[in-house]
Amino acid sequence: MFSGVRSLGYIFIGSDKHIFYFGPDIEPVATARPGDIIHFETMDCFANQIRSEAQLITQIDLSKANPATGPVFIEGADRGDVLKVEILDIKTSDNGIVAIAPGFGFLGDKVKEPRTKICDIRENYVYFTGKGFAHFVEIKLPYRPMIGVIGVASDEKIPCVIPGRHGGNMDTKLITKGTTVYLPVLKRGGLLAIGDLHAVMGDGEVCVT
Repeated sequence: MFSGVRSLGYIFIGSDKHIFYFGPDIEPVATARPGDIIHFETMDCFANQIRSEAQLITQIDLSKANPATGPVFIEGADRGDVLKVEILDIKTSDNGIVAIAPGFGFLGDKVKEPRTKICDIRENYVYFTGKGFAHFVEIKLPYRPMIGVIGVASDEKIPCVIPGRHGGNMDTKLITKGTTVYLPVLKRGGLLAIGDLHAVMGDGEVCVT
């Protein structure tokens, strides 16, 4: 059952071990004991399909959106229990992606054409430059990393982009370093998976990314 890297209560799960949906049939890639530290390496919300500003959200396979690394079987966790997950730290890469397209999000009717912007992350700030994108030079946003997707196996097949009782794509900035998340155990072992990290987010995803 275990295929991750384990050492003295520490487990590393690579981003190549991921799911695109939560459900009753997902198979664990590792086993953890209560109290273990689990290091999840994640892909971005586009499954690393966008690598330049020339690539648009309308050109990628959206069935691969929001991959979640895992799942991890938690020893002793059984249906009816509550899984306590402590977020000890969050680290991102040195850049992030914002993508917009007509019809996407609350302001989708205001968007005339799809665009992609790659933002630099340095010195605890996210830099959004307006050149070729908007009528401003640069916006500097405070770096506040958070987790978009965190969940456990569900009774039915639910894509990672959808939130629910199991967790999933909750996209709340409250799930950050120092946060404790409580999830209902719906299947034996819980089967925890995490993905869709953000460098910064407001009170929701206005443009869906």
